[in-house]
Amino acid sequence: MTIFHTLLHKVIVLDVSLNDLFQQYATPPWAYDVMRFFSDKTHIWYAVIVFVPALLIANWKKALIFACVLGLAIAGADQASCLLKHHVARPRPEHVTYDAHPESVSPHSFPSSHAANITAALLVIWVFWPPCRIPTLFVWFVVCYGRLYLRKHYPLDVACGALIGCCSAWIALFVWGRIRKKWNVTFGR
Repeated sequence: MTIFHTLLHKVIVLDVSLNDLFQQYATPPWAYDVMRFFSDKTHIWYAVIVFVPALLIANWKKALIFACVLGLAIAGADQASCLLKHHVARPRPEHVTYDAHPESVSPHSFPSSHAANITAALLVIWVFWPPCRIPTLFVWFVVCYGRLYLRKHYPLDVACGALIGCCSAWIALFVWGRIRKKWNVTFGR
């Protein structure tokens, strides 16, 4: 075995140990429904229905640009994480630890697409709507914590998913910055 494989094996063993420790000490039973709610991607539409009209009324130009940058960031994060997920093919903790039929659509765990998408969204929201930083940070924490709580991912899956989301948001914001500078776009009415 090469040094790389030995190191990779040690990282995976540490990751599994951290996940076991997390499951033993940081999973209160009362939080299950909250974690399921925040982990369900269909609930994003509730936020869209509430916030998009408010954003459009407040400043339609900024809201339109925000939606484009947010869409680019999330699409990039989602596609990158899905591509990696199918190439790495690491089984989810629920597939490894349970004999029951798991609820997950994909049997693969690494990296977390939820973590990638929510991190990309968080960073774009932080740039466009600074007053929303605390609420979005709370949602980000609950979604990432929920991936571990629900045994859908290992800690390294969530961390790498968040890193992918950071990179995707940075690229989307960089592209927006170049367009804004070239075309001298402002948010005034």
